[in-house]
Amino acid sequence: MPEVLANKIAAGEVVQRPSSVVKELVENSLDSGATRIDVVVKSAGSELIQVTDNGCGMGSDDAIACFERHATSKITEITDLERIRTLGFRGEALASIAAVSRTVLKTGSGDGEPGTLVQIDGGSLIKTEPTAIEQGTSISVKSLFFNVPARRNFLKTDATEYRHIVDTFLMLAVSNPAVGFSLSHNGASIFKLDAYTDDDFDNALKQRLANIYDTSYTNDLIWIDESTGYLSVSGCIAVPERHKRSRGDQYLFVNGRSIRSRYLEHAIRGAYEDYLPEGAYPMFALFLRMDPAHVDVNVHPTKAEVKFDDERGVYAMIRAIAGRALASAFSIPEFRSEDSTLNSSSGVDLSGPRFTGHKPFGIRTGPFDRSALSEHLYREIQTGDTDEPGLLANAATLSRDEAGRDLVHQLALRYIVVHMRSGLMLVDQNRAHERVIFERALSNLNGTVAMSQQLLFPVTIDLDPREFERVSSIFSELKLLGFDIQKFGGTSVMVRGVPVEVREGEIEGILHDAAHDRPGVSSSATTYREQLARSLARRTSVKTGVRMTDSEMRSLIDQLFVCESPYVSPDGKPVVVWVSTDEIDRRFEQMARPS
Repeated sequence: MPEVLANKIAAGEVVQRPSSVVKELVENSLDSGATRIDVVVKSAGSELIQVTDNGCGMGSDDAIACFERHATSKITEITDLERIRTLGFRGEALASIAAVSRTVLKTGSGDGEPGTLVQIDGGSLIKTEPTAIEQGTSISVKSLFFNVPARRNFLKTDATEYRHIVDTFLMLAVSNPAVGFSLSHNGASIFKLDAYTDDDFDNALKQRLANIYDTSYTNDLIWIDESTGYLSVSGCIAVPERHKRSRGDQYLFVNGRSIRSRYLEHAIRGAYEDYLPEGAYPMFALFLRMDPAHVDVNVHPTKAEVKFDDERGVYAMIRAIAGRALASAFSIPEFRSEDSTLNSSSGVDLSGPRFTGHKPFGIRTGPFDRSALSEHLYREIQTGDTDEPGLLANAATLSRDEAGRDLVHQLALRYIVVHMRSGLMLVDQNRAHERVIFERALSNLNGTVAMSQQLLFPVTIDLDPREFERVSSIFSELKLLGFDIQKFGGTSVMVRGVPVEVREGEIEGILHDAAHDRPGVSSSATTYREQLARSLARRTSVKTGVRMTDSEMRSLIDQLFVCESPYVSPDGKPVVVWVSTDEIDRRFEQMARPS
């Protein structure tokens, strides 16, 4: 098989997209001992990816040889696979990248000799010549996949590919706080991260995370440092309030190598099970260190997957360590009685709105045509147009007290109990409100005018570059929902108005969810709008554990039964349960029978 063809085949596994090139080149820079790495990208990597470092550089012979397959491999015998300590070890990456791009390498060893320039197009050597360069290496990869049209056509949009590049860059930057990094895209500086040479790795990591995100982020971290004879685990996990709707900010490293392991991510998520809502993911940066003989990194061409010789033991240890860290920072939530008040760690903000014109929980309390709504409320029951079990076909109207008010009560700060002539109707307050907000949001996204309220004081929210790009691309959808939002310099946005359901303290969380819920180009607009509506409903609905007034409960019931699908939540869970008087009678009769 010709060498060029073999390299193209290898490129199909090693170079999956532009972010793969960034990963391989930056890892080579790290292996060279660089303390400064600069990444320049144009057109999300399809036009240019350039990585420049101040590492040890190469002589002229090595500069030419490094593009040959396996020339830079660190493996000389089979036992070397059991003690791999470098990020690269096969020697395939440069040959694979050069086979599907126009590549220019400039490198110098800083020994007083001229540097070397090597140009390769599609795997073929074009020229090599001396060049002026300080110690270090600069590699420019242009026109990626220019000679493999099928691969180029399968690239996603520039926004998607750019997002993968940023994710890869941050992963490498987080794992190497002692190295300075920068990233620019289309001439704009995205990240400029200083090197932190603190002897205490945790301190250096904390400074790096503050540089990437902000100081408030690092204040919400729980630090971990535990060891056994088999494995040591260090790093940090974030408090539950910092959860995301995606796995974007989850960093897991084994002996300095970034890995993806759904198995270990599940272990960490399991430690949070009492603290996070369904569909939420914790943020963490954990570093696992062990004897290389206990872990196999030669599992996948991208080196992102590993195998441990004691998978279950590693899983159990990580889950236990994360669980202990959380337990030391928070008490396990208690199920409180109706007379109890919720503490701040419950995730429920009871401080009330901080701007005018807002109804608690976003439940609209009027004006309503109650007679018309009540008629609609039980129309399906009376006509038998529902398959819900336990519904009575006879008249089922609300029972009223002597003052003519509907008899509604709250049970366990979770359920609304509605007295009916035929029995009891139990409504899950959280799921009911989610259904109401979900359908209202969908209607707004389909063109119905949204009810919005202006804030007394505009709110400025700082986003990371990935989130800013995503949120900016959905301004039109956010405005349909009732947000008055605009760009505010850098990666910040200013919010002047919000939907009536939204409280001021919820704005940032909603925007973060919107950024992380955004689907790929293969997802339909309808699917994404449903995701956006579901996310808004999840964030702003009245939660379990919150006391509701009688008027709020009656209003919520009215709004629920105007919905197209009042009996299930947006996630498909039951909202309403009926208990008929006949069923209650039967239960008492069964209890009265002698055994």
